Amino acid sequence: MDHFINRRDFLCRTGASEFLATVSKSVFAKDNIMQRSIPKSGEKISMIGLGAWRAFDVKLPSNSHRDCFQILFEKGGGMIDTSPMYGRAERIVGQLLKFDEKRNTAFLATKVGSVGRDQGVAQMNESLHRLKKDRIDLMQIHNLVDWRTQLETLKL
Repeated sequence: MDHFINRRDFLCRTGASEFLATVSKSVFAKDNIMQRSIPKSGEKISMIGLGAWRAFDVKLPSNSHRDCFQILFEKGGGMIDTSPMYGRAERIVGQLLKFDEKRNTAFLATKVGSVGRDQGVAQMNESLHRLKKDRIDLMQIHNLVDWRTQLETLKL
């Protein structure tokens, strides 16, 4: 059998197609995902994004991962949420974005979950490297780990 599909690929494909088949039509405007403005900047981001936890913690991206990105971008989405605490997910997202013409429209959200300023800064810099980006659109404090220190660092 030449076309074997593993469980992870199956779940990603069926999950994406099931989601798109059952999501409320009110979220889509003319087959595109509705957007909302960020209050401070006015930048518009999609109301629906792609979470990278578990499904993107793989050694290499598969066709299913590429399909998920393609569907997201085709429907007008672009918000991708990941974290260094999600294993290899940041690296896989970075690899997928590297070869996608829509990579510059992606709104990237990731997290910092380290203790101490220096470790937090190092973790954020590593996220930039893994995601192959010059900036992160939304940096979150994962599980509020050392949140006072990380919040002060993020204000700089």
